[in-house]
Amino acid sequence: MVSESSSVVPDQQARIRELEEAFSLFNQTSLQLAQSYEALQKQ
Repeated sequence: MVSESSSVVPDQQARIRELEEAFSLFNQTSLQLAQSYEALQKQ
């Protein structure tokens, strides 16, 4: 497997992936919350 940065050890790469997944989940949840709030306001 070729790493993007040879100075980043595998454990750090795994941690970076975990953080990216967490931010992605947060962004999706935030968007859903905003859409739900908007729908409630229209009622």
